[in-house]
Amino acid sequence: MLLDMKFIDPCNDWAFKRIFGSRESEPVLIGFLNDLLHGGRPVVEKVTIIDPYLPSQALKLKNTAVDVRATLNNGHETLVEMQMFPMQSFCERVLYNGAKCLSSQLGRGTDYSRVRPVTVITVADCMLLPAEHGWLSHFSLQEKKSGRAWPASGLELIFIELPKLRLDKLPASEPLHDWLAFLKNATDWRSIPRSLHNPAVRDALRLARQDSLSPAESQTMTRRQMYREDQKNIIRHALRTGTEQGMQQGMQQGQRKAAHEIAEASLRRGLSPELVSEITGLKMKDIQKIQSPPARKRAPARRKALA
Repeated sequence: MLLDMKFIDPCNDWAFKRIFGSRESEPVLIGFLNDLLHGGRPVVEKVTIIDPYLPSQALKLKNTAVDVRATLNNGHETLVEMQMFPMQSFCERVLYNGAKCLSSQLGRGTDYSRVRPVTVITVADCMLLPAEHGWLSHFSLQEKKSGRAWPASGLELIFIELPKLRLDKLPASEPLHDWLAFLKNATDWRSIPRSLHNPAVRDALRLARQDSLSPAESQTMTRRQMYREDQKNIIRHALRTGTEQGMQQGMQQGQRKAAHEIAEASLRRGLSPELVSEITGLKMKDIQKIQSPPARKRAPARRKALA
């Protein structure tokens, strides 16, 4: 008999940290980084996760960073995070966090040659960048005219925006295909799909099983999911309210403009101001302004120069 499995939502930032940033997550993180950064080639062989997720942190979420920071076998650093909803100045925050990772590599008197590249990876369950950017965006330092890369160790920013992705349009040969299917569809699956051939993704699904959570972790997951839905509802309400107000203001402005145009035409035809006010709903003082528009100020005449 097939087991009816349930999986936690990897787009929940706490769940993302548990899946990609725990002590058991090294094969998962290595596979994800190789597929994203190196087209599936096994360039990354080992990672050291800084501040790994621990089950004892489950009830201390407010004091726990939910991003995943790791040092790779070549000394490079990566910072991976899940962004659940849009926020103001997010791009500036990502740049700041990446710069902070760079600066934290140096102690007092340390040679600058020891600085190693930092890659900040943002997986977003929302749209963060303008629509002209695709679901995958990669930014790095380069010379503006030639496009040549900055010669020293630098900072790279990568964004994966899941709402922009059409999974059915993505070829199965894409190294990230199974990862994206996992991120978008895991909560709908009741077993590990046979179509998933990527062993690191299958490892991720094992870490995402609901029955592997402790009671404290289940409680934290529920609270974080409720917080996520609350934030989404706040955004939906703000958008709906703003749209309704904009439509109402537009209708009111259009009605006022139409009333003025009708009043002008009626007065030209000889209708009395009182009748025009009754027809259009405009006040008499508005009708009087239409009847007697303010006179344009004439420019003062130039004095003739004396001979």
